[in-house]
Amino acid sequence: MMTRFRVFAACVLTVLLAPLSASARQSAEPAFGGLIGTWEVSLFYSVDASPSSTQMVIERVEDGLVTGSFYGTPFASVSRASERDGIVAFTAVTRDGTGNYVHSGRLKDGVIEGQTLSEGRGFLMLWRAEKPGEGARD
Repeated sequence: MMTRFRVFAACVLTVLLAPLSASARQSAEPAFGGLIGTWEVSLFYSVDASPSSTQMVIERVEDGLVTGSFYGTPFASVSRASERDGIVAFTAVTRDGTGNYVHSGRLKDGVIEGQTLSEGRGFLMLWRAEKPGEGARD
């Protein structure tokens, strides 16, 4: 089971980071400023139910490493961010008693559109995050 998770996590990182050269990832630090802060997250667990909500906090992005928490659980040290053409993408891993959760999202116009995979609980959930009082920017 852990091997499947590692393969999936490697695939997510490859998809998010592969289009960028190493120099582009290193030189894009100012673009990550939009990620920093507290985000109100709408979780779309079921198409038949109203979204639930939680918070995601992104404290810092330094040398491509993301520090923060999702659903009150700290990001693991493998969490990363990247930028290209004004779109900031990140992936973060959290853990609980059921296993790992891989979160990934793209920030564009003040909104993060993302998804979370839980291998232990067997779901892929879409979510949308906005900073309180800011909403989407055109």
